[in-house]
Amino acid sequence: MDGIKEIVLTSNFASLRRIAQNPQLYPVSIARYTPRGVDVPAYPDLAPAAHLVGKSVDPMRYVKEYTRQLANAPVDAILMELLEMSEGRVPVLLCYESPDPVLIAKIHRAKKLSEVAELMQTHRRHFCHRHLVSRWLSYYNFPTSEFSSVHSMTPQLQANV
Repeated sequence: MDGIKEIVLTSNFASLRRIAQNPQLYPVSIARYTPRGVDVPAYPDLAPAAHLVGKSVDPMRYVKEYTRQLANAPVDAILMELLEMSEGRVPVLLCYESPDPVLIAKIHRAKKLSEVAELMQTHRRHFCHRHLVSRWLSYYNFPTSEFSSVHSMTPQLQANV
């Protein structure tokens, strides 16, 4: 992977053009629905259940149920499938919401699900299930970080590209 230390990156569909310019990266949709005209493979096992999508969902319910969905998922098998799909490149898990580096750091530092739910409630515009996926992978010692077109590349990726 020529210098990129992260096993998986996350981002949003707005970053796709910049991601596509880097031959080391392999975009994968983990959204329930990939935008029309976006031709990237999908990995539906990491998409939230249909009943969790929508603004009216209680944040605590969302975080608990999606975290349970991830807890029941075979992390090793999912990671192997993503790495096989990407054929030696770094998978970039895509969804819709724009990134907020401060929010992402807070989600990773949160000790309790109630803290994550509170962050979801107060940062609805930037909160995305991909941050919970990143937290889940990090829990199992699989390094992840956010690639963003809104903000400059993460410092780790800048240093390693």
